[in-house]
Amino acid sequence: MSEEHTGAVPLPADHTPGEATATPLHGAGTAIPLHGAGTAIPLHGAGIAIPLHGAATLVPLHGEIDLLTVPALSQRLDALTAHPRPDLVLDLRPVVFIDCAGLGVLCRTRNRALARRGRLRLVADSPAFLRTLRTAGLRNVFEVLPGLPRTWLPGTHESF
Repeated sequence: MSEEHTGAVPLPADHTPGEATATPLHGAGTAIPLHGAGTAIPLHGAGIAIPLHGAATLVPLHGEIDLLTVPALSQRLDALTAHPRPDLVLDLRPVVFIDCAGLGVLCRTRNRALARRGRLRLVADSPAFLRTLRTAGLRNVFEVLPGLPRTWLPGTHESF
């Protein structure tokens, strides 16, 4: 791939600036079981929680994570980290903008997961986002994956 990935994705025509929107996956608002028995909590407007391998839950996000979207996103991520041993995977690849409030909600979610003996992983391949994490001193705080492992995709049965 010769051109640099910017992380930008086309937004729906009715997208309101400052609104985080769900990545459509086989119908918006639908929880899709991939592997295992993880809990799926619909995150209307802020992502769709999708069960992955074992107890892991994938939350794909896109759009903007900023001061306007953080309250709703934080509430939903709090719900996903409210139980013992939460295992969250936040797919941030389609996110086009994140500000310090967005970084704050990522830190809060990580802290809540760790306090409950859980785990938070970020899926991010944007050089700009990775640079932002590095500049904020957070690059080594988060477990960052460049993409979803093939074993997490439907129809695969290998463990990771």
